[in-house]
Amino acid sequence: MFRLKAIIGTLVVVGIGSAALAACGTPTPVVAGVGSDTTYWVNAGSHNVQGTVPPNARNGISTNYNASQTAVKTYEVPPVLTAPFPGPTFTVPADSQCTTATTYNGSNPPPNGSSAGISALVNDTNGCVDFARSSRGSKVSDPSSLSFWAYALDAVSWIKFPENTHGVSSLTPAQLKNIYTCDPATGVPFASNWNQVGGTTGTIVKYAPQTLSGTYAFVNSKLLGGATIDQNCNAAHLSTFLEEHDATGIPAAQKANAIYFFSVAQYNAQKGGYLIDLRNGSALGNINGVAPTAATINETAGRFFGTRYVYNVTKSTSPQLSATLDFIGVKAGGPGYVCNNTASATISIFGEVPLPLGGTGAGLPNSYCRLNPTPL
Repeated sequence: MFRLKAIIGTLVVVGIGSAALAACGTPTPVVAGVGSDTTYWVNAGSHNVQGTVPPNARNGISTNYNASQTAVKTYEVPPVLTAPFPGPTFTVPADSQCTTATTYNGSNPPPNGSSAGISALVNDTNGCVDFARSSRGSKVSDPSSLSFWAYALDAVSWIKFPENTHGVSSLTPAQLKNIYTCDPATGVPFASNWNQVGGTTGTIVKYAPQTLSGTYAFVNSKLLGGATIDQNCNAAHLSTFLEEHDATGIPAAQKANAIYFFSVAQYNAQKGGYLIDLRNGSALGNINGVAPTAATINETAGRFFGTRYVYNVTKSTSPQLSATLDFIGVKAGGPGYVCNNTASATISIFGEVPLPLGGTGAGLPNSYCRLNPTPL
């Protein structure tokens, strides 16, 4: 009798456990992206902000993707947790691969910038980071396990303010390099005054994007021809570093002489009210006499000099790679959500230029993405 009761008791316990497991179900797979400030809003949308919502807030690519299917849930981790970015905490829930929820806060800040996001993806060993947003292309130092999926075009140019009356509206890459790098013999910029780049007298005040951003890497590699911001500069001639695409840190007293860099997509999205306006009254400058516009930002030889691809980056060993490619990449069976042109309207709203249908690369079907393209 005792043995029969024990068996019945065991069956009841097993039955309750099975019922409980059935009720709980398997967690919905999570695809989490980290990194770039430049491409955060087009992915996450501008409807979810701290503080005042922009007047023309829109859903982002991830928001629309989540609404279109239930197979996975995508999360776009903000690069910082200060307003207007979501915060002061942001939690990515657990799933069957990443078994512990990840909460980003003051003690565990999120990766800020393309390179920081890529490093987080590379170093992830438990499936908690599935892709990185990036506004820079691959570097020789990046591991071969990474794939860079270019999905749109952006550009970077320099900005000035209405208070700047020195008469300079266009700079060449050589002039930008002379402003941001220094003579190794003196530690002073090769061009430290607006009158050295075709304007009237005024000491140039340099601002630059934070060093883990893809924009910082792009400015160095493209706009400065491979030199580095503040190369050979002494302590008295260093740039002030700001969060990228945010000119609010430039005080009114310095606007007459300040120079900074800005994503053209971010600038136009802020101007259009799709993002919080952080331009601080600035205006985009020209490079080589050419203005950065939707017409000049393209893949042709005559494009605006500061044109660049923007990317999502995956890792071949990520546990959720297949689900991630369904969102932002291309498989042998066809392109995923971003690469099949479904997101083109959202991409355009946030100021980026969608890529045309073309060869993806690596023997994959044609798509609206490019796999590991040669940087522009």
